[in-house]
Amino acid sequence: MNIGKAAELSGLTIKAVRYYANIGLIVPSRNTNTGYRNYSEKDVNKLIFIGKARKFDFSIKDCRSLLFLYEDNFRTSRAV
Repeated sequence: MNIGKAAELSGLTIKAVRYYANIGLIVPSRNTNTGYRNYSEKDVNKLIFIGKARKFDFSIKDCRSLLFLYEDNFRTSRAV
């Protein structure tokens, strides 16, 4: 989906979605023909999480750490 739809579904602004992609919190795929970013449902779920975490004053660094733990399928519960 395009950035506008991802922003709408996540409750964030397009500017915020673009920022989180630019700093690597999410990594949308690229359309090789147009160069536009394509956002998946997984990206939108991460954006929703980031939006909620930021409302609770989690830093970008904290969000990055939590997303890393979320994506690490081999982490132990103790690590979390």
